[in-house]
Amino acid sequence: MNKSASGGSADGMFNLARFYLSGQGAELSFRKVALWYTQALDRDHTPAAYSLAIMHLNGISTVRDCNTAVTLLKQVTERG
Repeated sequence: MNKSASGGSADGMFNLARFYLSGQGAELSFRKVALWYTQALDRDHTPAAYSLAIMHLNGISTVRDCNTAVTLLKQVTERG
């Protein structure tokens, strides 16, 4: 999975973020979750946009930022 993410696969990045979020088989790391979701988002990965929006909405691994959350959720809805 890490090879896929490091190779530039948005799905690989998203899956790696979820791996760090679960804490199963790796240390739980919200910093790494945010990093990999952001990398996937940079490659237009819609589920990563949604997940990152929820993190911003709840202040997970970042300062709570409703404006960023709304912007990301808007992107999600525009992509369908």
